[in-house]
Amino acid sequence: MRFFSFRDRTEKEAREKLKEKGIDEKTAEEAILWLKQEGLLNDSRFARQWVEGRKERYGRIRLFRELLKKGVEGETARQAVSLLSEEEELNSALEIGRRRLASISADDPRRREKLASFLLRRGFSWEIVEKALRFLFPSP
Repeated sequence: MRFFSFRDRTEKEAREKLKEKGIDEKTAEEAILWLKQEGLLNDSRFARQWVEGRKERYGRIRLFRELLKKGVEGETARQAVSLLSEEEELNSALEIGRRRLASISADDPRRREKLASFLLRRGFSWEIVEKALRFLFPSP
């Protein structure tokens, strides 16, 4: 039970933990079912909380991939990520972009390209990256 007290877990994480503890498959499935019935295991809630807790550092693409890696089903992950509005995602990209620009030399001719690559690696779509770049590098 302590495993579930720190943060929500996915079914996949719970199965892996039970397997790691040497619990047989039938007992593990019964435990998973009980945890779900008691409301202690809910992939949808986990996905929403995951997105909410990480939306200021990462874009939708990365958040979606992280959820899939955690074992959340595709549709559940898609729904959780869709709760993040385009405006919120753009604001996050702008804030991250401003901080990153401070560490890139103002004389660097590839400054814009480096920032774009960084934001893409953070999981922001090209559409969001383009909007952020237009704002951070206004045309004269």
